[in-house]
Amino acid sequence: MKKKEIITTIVTLLVVASVIIILEVSNERVGSGSTKDTEISVQNVDTQIQHDLNSRYPRAHEISTPDAFLNSEPFTLESLLVDHVVLVDFWTYSCINCQRTTPYLNAWHEAYADEGLVIVGIHTPEFNFEKDIQNVTDAVERLSIKYPVVIDNDYSTWRSYQNRFWPRKYLIDSNGYIVYDRIGEGAYDVTEMKIVEAINNLRKQKGLELLSEDDTISNPEEVASVTFGSIESPETYFGYDREEYLVVDEVIFASALDTCKDTVCTYPASEKVRDIGTYTLVGAWLWGSESITSMQNSSQQIPTIETVFGANIVNIVTNTETTRRARVFLDGKPIPSTLSGKDVANSVVEFNGARLYEIVNLQGKYENHELTIEFFEGPIEVFTFTFG
Repeated sequence: MKKKEIITTIVTLLVVASVIIILEVSNERVGSGSTKDTEISVQNVDTQIQHDLNSRYPRAHEISTPDAFLNSEPFTLESLLVDHVVLVDFWTYSCINCQRTTPYLNAWHEAYADEGLVIVGIHTPEFNFEKDIQNVTDAVERLSIKYPVVIDNDYSTWRSYQNRFWPRKYLIDSNGYIVYDRIGEGAYDVTEMKIVEAINNLRKQKGLELLSEDDTISNPEEVASVTFGSIESPETYFGYDREEYLVVDEVIFASALDTCKDTVCTYPASEKVRDIGTYTLVGAWLWGSESITSMQNSSQQIPTIETVFGANIVNIVTNTETTRRARVFLDGKPIPSTLSGKDVANSVVEFNGARLYEIVNLQGKYENHELTIEFFEGPIEVFTFTFG
């Protein structure tokens, strides 16, 4: 073999070896206790039944690169499925849809934990402040969550399930198959029925007495019913990445002006917004990708958000380093105590930390009103309006 051919062969072998090493390294996940994106293995199922299940249900995925475990020591889903069925709930703590679901999860945990059910909350953040584990820990305590919660700050478990929604529930039977998948709120009776069915299938395998399907849980008292068809206002995001409804000089901007990104812009007082779901700003605001922040400046204008909503309940998500206050007005007047949300007293809401606050509650009436919030103490970082 000629010298040139020998050199070419050696170089080719080195390149192939390097590619193999790179591929193997890229398949490893970084972090203590990390796991690869793997499907849960099938346990104790004969070949024909396994073939039938494979054709009907997708396989569940293992928890991937968890950042922390709350209410539990570290575990894998596969280890739980030896003796249990698992309800995986993807959630994030400032999401009102998730908060309205939590009392049902708490009730199911209380009713079925001793019967073979384990609920696992996978906390995948929507906003950066939700990556703070202490914030999540405080929320778990505030919401009285007793079942295990896994912190998924890198979205790896979220992505392995190809999820795009908060909340979303996957019911996994003891063989590792997703036998039920529910997006969003509602259908709690159906979900509970599926839970009981999965538990009974497990109990049959163990020769245990089956649960009665007539003894399901009624609607938890702390959950107010929501008539979604009566809500006219869309969820409103204030950061420039998802801004849609800002009105400036009577023009709706699909996104914040480029000149305002990551800087302070000042808005003059103007006519109040008349179209439901749109909003205007008054005073100085710092625009960020996820939020806007009220700023005091020499104009002496109080930073203000004005909007028209069509709903029963208005919530706002904010973040502050210390306690800050704002005034709430309904139709231009201080909000009456009978219509104040649970976080408002004497027309004033106190913001402290990063979470969701209920600022208007029309006591079951779905109506249209003008809402004005004056952020007379600041800075206050504002992320979103949500409605109920």
